[in-house]
Amino acid sequence: EDCVATGGLSAGFALVNVRNSIIRRFTVTDGGGKLPYGTCAGFIVWSDGVTIENCEFARYKNNGGHDGVGFDFEGNSKNIKFINNTIHNNSGAGIMVMSTSGHNSNILIKDCTLYNNCTSSYDEKSNYEMLCWNNGSTGTIENCNIYKDKASDYIHPDFCNFIQSNNQFKTYQDFLNLKKK
Repeated sequence: EDCVATGGLSAGFALVNVRNSIIRRFTVTDGGGKLPYGTCAGFIVWSDGVTIENCEFARYKNNGGHDGVGFDFEGNSKNIKFINNTIHNNSGAGIMVMSTSGHNSNILIKDCTLYNNCTSSYDEKSNYEMLCWNNGSTGTIENCNIYKDKASDYIHPDFCNFIQSNNQFKTYQDFLNLKKK
């Protein structure tokens, strides 16, 4: 709880083979950009029963390559709760769900705010605020506020196995106007 990580080379934090744990109030900013391969502020793989809440994932760079995402569900994780997190100003997608090591299952993405991601996406196929590859993963995206600027769209079509409810889709300008109030 209550941690800050800045300037990470590849990932601000990596959750690998973690069981029944809570990550709370972790801020990860200003990293990546120094490697030719994937970077992300945080990722999870081969894990079960993990809650990640009230965290910030911001300003990760991709150095012209893939990723540079805020948070990456790399694969083969289940029963993960990603709640009330803020993901913003990353080179790539705000959130990416992959099946690199097997499909993810029962992923809950709830009450999150994403804005101004995809500031320098690798290509048009990855230019989404929320990106999903290999659509065998399952879960729910609920009550999220997604503000797009440079992203071509909000949620990638491969999220078809995710239940989506009560999400708000607005522009980055809407977000800026909200902050002025």
